[in-house]
Amino acid sequence: MEKGWLRVMVRYPLVVLVEQGRLTQAEAAREMRFSVRQVRRILHRYRESGGRLESLVYQRRHPAPNALAATEGVSVHRATVHRLIRQEEASPLPRQRRPARRFEMRAFEEL
Repeated sequence: MEKGWLRVMVRYPLVVLVEQGRLTQAEAAREMRFSVRQVRRILHRYRESGGRLESLVYQRRHPAPNALAATEGVSVHRATVHRLIRQEEASPLPRQRRPARRFEMRAFEEL
């Protein structure tokens, strides 16, 4: 069985109990090890889909940065991907300079 569907099997009974009012969102969040906000998102997605189980599976909203390498069977570290993306950007992020160290005298004529 696929790893994503194992998560669905854990989430589904909890979502149904929350829908029935027999479990609070906070209690479901503790059981699923999510925040209450994430439980609200899952419930909203579940209600919008009409109670379909597919709505409880993790849904990526953006493509993975190393997806191409994964399909080709190449292992690429995420730092490498990040470095390459930064090199391709038109305007690189400016580096923040450290503030100058100031020397203040505590008393008159002190070095």
